[in-house]
Amino acid sequence: MIINKGEPWIVWPKKYSHGLCKEDINNSLQGDNDFTLGIEFKLLSEGSEKRTIFSRLPNYLGLDIEKENNNVLFIIKTVNNGEEKAYYEFSDYSLDKDFHRFYIRYSKQKNFLDLSIDGKVIIEVQFDENEELLKSDESHIILGSGNFPHNGFNLNYSEIELKQFFVTKEFLSIKPYTTEELLKYNSTGVYDFVNRTDYQVWDYTNNYNLIGKIL
Repeated sequence: MIINKGEPWIVWPKKYSHGLCKEDINNSLQGDNDFTLGIEFKLLSEGSEKRTIFSRLPNYLGLDIEKENNNVLFIIKTVNNGEEKAYYEFSDYSLDKDFHRFYIRYSKQKNFLDLSIDGKVIIEVQFDENEELLKSDESHIILGSGNFPHNGFNLNYSEIELKQFFVTKEFLSIKPYTTEELLKYNSTGVYDFVNRTDYQVWDYTNNYNLIGKIL
């Protein structure tokens, strides 16, 4: 599925799942459990400006592409004894025009997070003992933008072709997974962008975490 520039989609079951959601996918990413977030996409937009692949708001976690070389910027916010902190982790890894598989993995026991691309870990972040991922009861994930279009700031639109997106409450190996395999790993949302309409993408789990087009 292609997300056109300026036409982002969103994962926000409270607003887009018609009241049928059984387990909110965003609750899996709060740091109360291990998790793996996977997204496989092809970058279509070009240029030197920042392009956001996805952004989790308001407790920010996001993936951006920067500069002409399509370098990777990973951003995450934490809190430690009431004091918030933002990590801006830049990599000189350069994306080409093929599909690439990104995994963000968090270990609750080790309080550790990493980012891998195509089976290679490129960013590792070790948090302090009392440091936690920033939480919110209103978490939502925007695909193809850093914010809602009507807000008019930090938009950083991207144009991407999506092949796979998933969230599971396990710290997975960084190998590729099929939809059928992911459904065995305590996943709260699994998508292949084939089972969709013009305005929503279906979740293969029983949780009914639909992805909706922002209108």
